[in-house]
Amino acid sequence: MTQESTTPKPAVLEGRQMPVLFVDHLSIASRVDGVHLLQLYSELPGGWSEQIRLMIPTHALKAMVDVMSKHLESLPAPAPQGSEEKN
Repeated sequence: MTQESTTPKPAVLEGRQMPVLFVDHLSIASRVDGVHLLQLYSELPGGWSEQIRLMIPTHALKAMVDVMSKHLESLPAPAPQGSEEKN
């Protein structure tokens, strides 16, 4: 058994007062230092409303994409050659 598997994981503290947000759009801007800005938006009758901004390191973002891919039973599509779009 490895040291990592015997180390207890910290408890997850629930944010009982946090609202649940419905979002329609995700935008990602990547920095050169391996941190990414995620912005989540909701479409409202008057236009798009930004709901939250998150700063996430690359390793955590990759883990999140893995979780989403498993839940959706889908893998991310590779970017087309020559594509510069990051959203």
